[in-house]
Amino acid sequence: MVESVEQKNTAVSWPTVGLIGGITAVFLGYLSVWIPGPAAGLQFIGVEVGEWLKFLGVGRVRNIFYFPPITLGVIIVLYSFGWSNRRLQSWVWRALGCGIALISFPALEDIRGASQGDYFPRIWLILSVWVLFLIITGISFRQIDSKWPQTVVYLVIAILGIVGAFYPTWLYNAVRPAVALVMGESIGIGLGVYLNALGHFLISVTALTKLRQV
Repeated sequence: MVESVEQKNTAVSWPTVGLIGGITAVFLGYLSVWIPGPAAGLQFIGVEVGEWLKFLGVGRVRNIFYFPPITLGVIIVLYSFGWSNRRLQSWVWRALGCGIALISFPALEDIRGASQGDYFPRIWLILSVWVLFLIITGISFRQIDSKWPQTVVYLVIAILGIVGAFYPTWLYNAVRPAVALVMGESIGIGLGVYLNALGHFLISVTALTKLRQV
């Protein structure tokens, strides 16, 4: 009996470790080099890529490069579904998700500029993380016995992991020839691209593992 309980606790802990590992990889990846330019001054980390690409004429689609902090924010807040509001950990965890999402918030001068319409989709996505924070917090005041809400939560997290891994990687490879043309030499794939894809993929695997345990 004791052995079975220990095995169950171990099974529960590993998905949590996988989730934390995935979140850490995505976060560090976003702060790592995505465009490994020929010189240090021409190397751009994830948080800089979307802004720099606007000078190459890339329109609203460059908002995809701002997905990682937003998907992380949603994933972190969603994962706290069902956590008691009486625990400080619940509030700190959800606040962390909202704070990470703000990394993608545009500069105020850009919002007031002529191309402000390009930034509104991103702003709405960031606001959705804060709205989700309020919803999850409100739901946590109630006792939920049904399993289907938890199933939906893990399914959404798994989908977000796939979206966060695929779309930024796809867009980076799509704009890489144009970046290479501007820089005058072949451009590789920075460590940040790999960490982002790997981290989101790990989050998806973790969510699917938790889904089987519901």
